[in-house]
Amino acid sequence: NVTVQNSTATSLQGGSFAGGLVGCGADVNIENVTVENTEVSATSYADVSTFEAVGGLGGKLCGSVNGATVNNVKLETVGAAGGLVGYVCGDESLVLSNAQMIADINADFAGGAVGKIDNPALIKISDISVGGNISGERYEAGIAAVVESASSDFDVSQLRTPMISNAVIGAKINGGNAAIVIGDASETVFTGKVNTYTDVFTNVYYSSYQNALPAFATGAINAYQSAEYLVN
Repeated sequence: NVTVQNSTATSLQGGSFAGGLVGCGADVNIENVTVENTEVSATSYADVSTFEAVGGLGGKLCGSVNGATVNNVKLETVGAAGGLVGYVCGDESLVLSNAQMIADINADFAGGAVGKIDNPALIKISDISVGGNISGERYEAGIAAVVESASSDFDVSQLRTPMISNAVIGAKINGGNAAIVIGDASETVFTGKVNTYTDVFTNVYYSSYQNALPAFATGAINAYQSAEYLVN
């Protein structure tokens, strides 16, 4: 059991990562961790050739997280920010379960659980709750701000189990491209591949704060939404 309290983590170099527990971690195995009363930020001096990410647990992270609490944490960056993980890169995998977060997030890409995901085939997010405030300059969502695909051959019909399951989203989500589940999802991955989103998420519960929001901010993708798996 690890608890991080009353701390500040700041990255001052373009193209870098910052987290409440670790800045950048590969093949980690995190269990029973608490981060609270903490501020995490990445430099505002970035240019178009760099990408920054911050997270309540890790800025850039792959591996597994089972049992995590992020409470009263402030996250800010010009890149991607996630209440738990900022960025899951390329062909890296992440299994995220039994986690809760209450945070104030302000970023270009702001996600309640993860800021940016490169390969949805390698991501499993389950049994989490998201609270606080999520504000984005470009995309913002209760689970992930951006989901892309590292492989042009991948589509959601290849998922054997839902990427997201058993999630409770109580955060206020603010911005021009706000969504309950995913903000920007690559149309080459999600559009025209399946006729429901059973393979993408199941049992996602949300509060009245999100009544006017779509499941996905990308309009074309919402045509395939199955409301059965999104519960108010």
